[in-house]
Amino acid sequence: MKNIYSTTLLILFLAADIVSAQWTALNTSFGSDIRALLKVGNSLYAATNGSGIYFSSNADQNWAQKNSGLTNLKVYSLATNGTTIGAGTYGNGVFLSNNNGETWTSTANGINVPYIYALAFMGNNIIAGTGGGGFFRSSNNGSNWTYAGGTTHIVNAIYVTSN
Repeated sequence: MKNIYSTTLLILFLAADIVSAQWTALNTSFGSDIRALLKVGNSLYAATNGSGIYFSSNADQNWAQKNSGLTNLKVYSLATNGTTIGAGTYGNGVFLSNNNGETWTSTANGINVPYIYALAFMGNNIIAGTGGGGFFRSSNNGSNWTYAGGTTHIVNAIYVTSN
């Protein structure tokens, strides 16, 4: 029985080593840790904790900052509906871009908890999950936000199954 356990543990350790060996660092010049990744078509967006948003259109080889209009570079969440990209910040609410991140516009009117940990598009609604204030919803592309529940809950992720 000891032999079976030893063999099983050895296989598990070897499998873990093989799986972890497949990861390769692509870039270490972001200046801060990555909080969220978003894929739009063939492009990638990376939200960072202090350096704003980075963009890559060539399979992760080159990254450029896309921070025009952001008043807070601590970006914790990213989401898209295909035409609009949303960014949730730590302290300044939600920002939206309709031009692939070239410029960002603040849309936090009505959100009384400015720490946006999670963001999702659901049909014609944008849902923001906050750090200690529950959920907020906008049904007019971020012009106004209304409280949607969760009172004092910290929302770290939102998963939408359908529109």
